[in-house]
Amino acid sequence: KVTTVAATDITFTDMSTIGQGAISKYEWELGDPLNSKSSAKNPFFEYPTDTGKYIITQTITSDMGCESVHIDTLTINPDITVFVPNAFTPNKYGPERNNRFYVTAEGFLGFEIYIFNRWGEKVYYSTDINEGWDGQFKGDFAQQDVYTYVVNVTSFSGKQYSFYGTVTLLR
Repeated sequence: KVTTVAATDITFTDMSTIGQGAISKYEWELGDPLNSKSSAKNPFFEYPTDTGKYIITQTITSDMGCESVHIDTLTINPDITVFVPNAFTPNKYGPERNNRFYVTAEGFLGFEIYIFNRWGEKVYYSTDINEGWDGQFKGDFAQQDVYTYVVNVTSFSGKQYSFYGTVTLLR
């Protein structure tokens, strides 16, 4: 079984049953590069990076000496994923899906975007990731140019991320 999560601090929950006797010993191999182990029933572990695949091995032993081994793969994905395109064409000549400047993200609670022209004027602001900038400023078509964006995202874990870059508006 593969379990995928977005956090690096994990509490494992034992759900073991054993055929004969009572469980008397727990051994967890947590699959990290340091070969960390635990003898707790429900161990807590913080993995060193925000992405990776880890093979988790749990061995339980009964008071009668019976052993049971369970192996799972834990996949830790990034806290969030964000994609910001570098150009868009808000006109009838380019592909329709490219008529607005959209940021796409997964794993977030909060979002805001600021777009500035070369003179530092704010030409667009939104907290709605589905809105997208239509390439207009003060009711008129913004000129073909390179614009600076600031994207702020709050992940499910409450962590704040900021992304900065440029987008080219093509007409």
